[in-house]
Amino acid sequence: MMNMGNFKDAIAFAWKKRWLIGVIAGVAYLLLYLFAIGDLAIMKYAATEVQVASNWPAKLLMPRAPFLFEPVILMQVHRLALFISPGNMVLGALLGTLVALNAALIAQGIAQPKTCGARSWAGVLGSVPSLFSGLACCAPALALALGTTLGGALIAVRGVLFPLGAVLLALSLWWSARKVRVPP
Repeated sequence: MMNMGNFKDAIAFAWKKRWLIGVIAGVAYLLLYLFAIGDLAIMKYAATEVQVASNWPAKLLMPRAPFLFEPVILMQVHRLALFISPGNMVLGALLGTLVALNAALIAQGIAQPKTCGARSWAGVLGSVPSLFSGLACCAPALALALGTTLGGALIAVRGVLFPLGAVLLALSLWWSARKVRVPP
């Protein structure tokens, strides 16, 4: 059994050695997550603007769906638009941080093949359900394309996918940390 000190030491050691891989993976995941939930979009027309919702204090933590919040600011540069929702940013940053730490541990595990076998790649799988949680916002369009039964199922499971993804990422972090050998 791994104690908390060894867990922290393994994460700190892997981060010190492989922080760049972690940062790239975490930022890429955050951007992909924001794109999947519709908070990062490519617009049809180019513009440079910032818009704040008229009743932004009321919308700050207003949910659209489970684990999905209303945006309060629109920032658009050329055709790239970012809909800023504090709730979505916090949730995306949480998952992005878990992905970043997992990526650093996996990279360190690959560099230490005698202590981490191929199972160190299992940490990447924890990010999949949390990414799919963003698909529920697209469920109406998917319902038209794939049929109402599948679209309705996506809406129904969205509330489960985010916590499931976070738990799987945390478990994979623990699993990968167990495999990293920390020098004395």
